[in-house]
Amino acid sequence: MTQFHNVVRCLILTGAGLAVAAAGALQGSSEPARGCHITYVKSDRKWRLGFQNRPYNKTSEYFEKQLGLALKEKGFTSLPAQENGSLEIALELLEVSTHSAVIKKPGMDVSATVTIRNEAHRTLFVKGYRGESRTLMNTYGHLIDHAIEDLTRHVVADGELVQILAGQKPTDWAN
Repeated sequence: MTQFHNVVRCLILTGAGLAVAAAGALQGSSEPARGCHITYVKSDRKWRLGFQNRPYNKTSEYFEKQLGLALKEKGFTSLPAQENGSLEIALELLEVSTHSAVIKKPGMDVSATVTIRNEAHRTLFVKGYRGESRTLMNTYGHLIDHAIEDLTRHVVADGELVQILAGQKPTDWAN
C-alpha cells in the first residue's frame, strides 16, 4: 500500500510559467497559478552495513527537503494548500547502496523515481534518477546526504520535468 505524507507546496504557473516566476513578475500576470506538493512513499526498509543502518524514510525526508529548496531556488514560491488544480510530485527511494572500491574512492549510490500527477491522479511524468557520493573520510550518513544532494541536482536539471511543473508541454511530446 502506498501512503504519502509530509507535504511541501510550491507555486506553478501555466503557459510562460517558469520565466514569469523567475522574473518575479507574478503580480501583473494573467496566468492562473496552480499549486503542487512534494510527497514521498513511506517505507519500512533500512540501509544497513554491519551495525550501521539508516531508515529509508529519513533519507526520503532529506530528499523531499532538498528538492523543495532546489525548486524554490528555481523560482517556485510556497503557497498554502490547494485542492483543485494542484500537481503532486511523488518521490520513491528505490535503493541506497554502498559503493566499495579498491582503486577509486568509495562512496554511496542512491536511486529514486519521481512521478508527477495531476489533481485527478493521472500520471503526467515518471522518470528514474541516480545520485552518488565519492569522497573519503566521511560518515556513512554524510555520504548518503551528499548522494541525495547529487540526486536532487539531477532532478532539478531535467528540463522536461521543469517544463511540466511550469505547465508547459515538453517539446518532444507528441500531440
